[in-house]
Amino acid sequence: MLTLHRALALRVLRKEVTEAYLREKVK
Repeated sequence: MLTLHRALALRVLRKEVTEAYLREKVK
C-alpha cells in the first residue's frame, strides 16, 4: 500500500518536473 502511494507520488512529481522543463525550454 505504501509502495503504491510512493509510486503514484513519484509519477506525479516526474510529470510536474517534465512540464516545468518543457515550459522553460519553450521560453
